[in-house]
Amino acid sequence: MANTIVLYGRCVGVEPGTDEAVLVVPWKEAVNFNENAAGMIHGEFESASIVIANSTVGCLPSAAVHISVDRSVLNFREFKVRFWLGDKPYARSCQDGDLEAFDFDWAAFIPCYGTLT
Repeated sequence: MANTIVLYGRCVGVEPGTDEAVLVVPWKEAVNFNENAAGMIHGEFESASIVIANSTVGCLPSAAVHISVDRSVLNFREFKVRFWLGDKPYARSCQDGDLEAFDFDWAAFIPCYGTLT
């Protein structure tokens, strides 16, 4: 029987990096991690679907940052996201001007193909 674990979280005040526009998000940072931890042993993390939304309020460029999942780092501990402003990485070495921190929300749907007995 297949089940799905749904984890959700929020990253607040994410600062753009100096060289890279990436952030590694541990699953344990999910708001509901503790209530789902027991079932996560059966999670098929490589098949997880992660939905990300920039929740920054305002008209600054940080509110227009696009966030994508780097599927090469998607495992039982964490996932990696990359930040973009237009077609450039949202990092200090890649953008002109001052870059503001931003917030984003995420939800992960992790399929599970086993059950604990």
